[in-house]
Amino acid sequence: MPACGCPATSQMLLMLQGPTLQELLEPFPKVQQWMSKVAQSTDPHWKTVSAFLHKVAQRGKERKVKASQSKL
Repeated sequence: MPACGCPATSQMLLMLQGPTLQELLEPFPKVQQWMSKVAQSTDPHWKTVSAFLHKVAQRGKERKVKASQSKL
């Protein structure tokens, strides 16, 4: 589903660096509402993808830390 792919991919990329998705979307209530509707209409798939992307992002962060520590 195209509607799921873009926010999910964006969420993963945001988790790897910078502010949280919630922080970025704070000034945009309509986007928050839309994302909530997409999540509800694609449940449980949205939750599954979200959990997977959280794991991927966490591993990415861990790799960055390891790489920066090995350079020292």
